Amino acid sequence: MKFTFSEFKLIRLYLSLISFLFAPVAIIHANAGDEYKEFICKAFKDTYKEGVLKYKLLSRALTSDGDTFTIQSMTTVINSKKGIDFTSISNDSLMLVYLDNQLLYVNLSKNTYNKAEVKQRDIEDNVEIIYLPLLHRKFEKSIFSGKTITEKLSEDDKSINFKVSMVNTGDVGNLFFLITISKPTNTVLKYSYSASVSKVAIWEEYSMLSLEQLLDPNAGEIVKEDYSNVISNFNYRTNKSPKDNPDSMKVEINLLTQELPYYDLVSIEGDTFKISNVKSKHYLIDFWYRSCYPCIKVVPVLKELENKYSNTELKIVSINPLDKNLESVKDFINENSIPFDVYTSSVQKGRKFSGVNSYPFFIFYDSKFRVISTFSGYSDELMQRIEKMIAN
Repeated sequence: MKFTFSEFKLIRLYLSLISFLFAPVAIIHANAGDEYKEFICKAFKDTYKEGVLKYKLLSRALTSDGDTFTIQSMTTVINSKKGIDFTSISNDSLMLVYLDNQLLYVNLSKNTYNKAEVKQRDIEDNVEIIYLPLLHRKFEKSIFSGKTITEKLSEDDKSINFKVSMVNTGDVGNLFFLITISKPTNTVLKYSYSASVSKVAIWEEYSMLSLEQLLDPNAGEIVKEDYSNVISNFNYRTNKSPKDNPDSMKVEINLLTQELPYYDLVSIEGDTFKISNVKSKHYLIDFWYRSCYPCIKVVPVLKELENKYSNTELKIVSINPLDKNLESVKDFINENSIPFDVYTSSVQKGRKFSGVNSYPFFIFYDSKFRVISTFSGYSDELMQRIEKMIAN
């Protein structure tokens, strides 16, 4: 089974929200010297213990030239000893249901759904993370190293408001969290963050609607009911073509990796270039687009690699096959001082690079264009991963 690119993107977003939601105990912990540490830490523990949590999310990103990405969702999470189950509805048209290792992707407007098996331990690894963990890792590292400033903003009979500001966050700028804690229940009522990554401003806000302790097995019935409703009343979108076959996806990737070095790539300036015409020990191909957050995070890594290695050691080829507004891409390149050429299409295939369904997507070749690795997504270990392949 194969989800479309948009579906993959939304699934990755939802699961990143879920995975982040149950991480704050680690995030808030160990903020040495902060007089509010114990109080905030206990509030998060009391909020995210076993139980039924309902929350609302409003997420917005704004680029420097005015492009926006907004998502609103309502989520119910059942957190128990066996793990989590959840139902999440976005913008009244898209829905995810996760129960007993089965993930349902539901298109509410078309009354259809897809299904995939995703085990608890694979929830995060099985689906690429593109959103919150991007900042979560920075936040977690800063908290553990004590690089935070925590202040109490206000207090009344019902709640206390805190601001946790991060310092020395590198390419993530103006990063701070606002946390509202209920005094009667000592649980988190709302938290949000604001940050900028390169030229993209990001704002997130979680509002906790309700929280119930998991006192009996029937507390999770809401997710079971949603699951049963989808199975009974929605049309299962079966695999109708070879394109929907995972084996076919592998074939597409294999074909792309074989042919790509010999394509006549067209740069954003209109020049043509063939990878095989440049001699190098290694080649790194990066597929990206401008409003992809992990793609943005990759930029500093690629710039560092470009500065560290000559083209005869590592040739970086950047391909953006999605953005239609090429002038905005040019602005992005200039604003971020990207030192290598960016290509948008090929003479042979146009802007179609079959097999690339998630971004950023990387192909790493040796000097004879044998594929060493194909992988996707961003992680803090990306630089180390690439340099390890160069060393070998």
